[in-house]
Amino acid sequence: MPPKGKVLDADLAVIKRWIELGAPETAVGAAKVAARKVDIDPVTVTLSKPAGPPPMPEKLPSVALARTERPHPVTALASSPWAPLLAVAGHERVLLYNTDTLKLIGTLPFPERIPTC
Repeated sequence: MPPKGKVLDADLAVIKRWIELGAPETAVGAAKVAARKVDIDPVTVTLSKPAGPPPMPEKLPSVALARTERPHPVTALASSPWAPLLAVAGHERVLLYNTDTLKLIGTLPFPERIPTC
């Protein structure tokens, strides 16, 4: 937030233009345009464990992603409190692991570059 109240209109115009350009990381960097539609279904939030077996991803499509010279650092990590599932963020991908077997279940593409949350 601005230190003393309102953001100047000129500064707002610069931020708006940056967003319209796809929010590139640098002045010379190219913004990645989302090539997919993301549908989100609303869910009910509960604090108790759901009945039945834990939900696990099944039949994930194969994903062909470029190999990087070195492994990318983990920028985000998430686990399920009810299912043996761990999501590890990397360069243009999210790796899904089964925490019971420690095996890779599959890979989700993330063409927007690096997931951070």
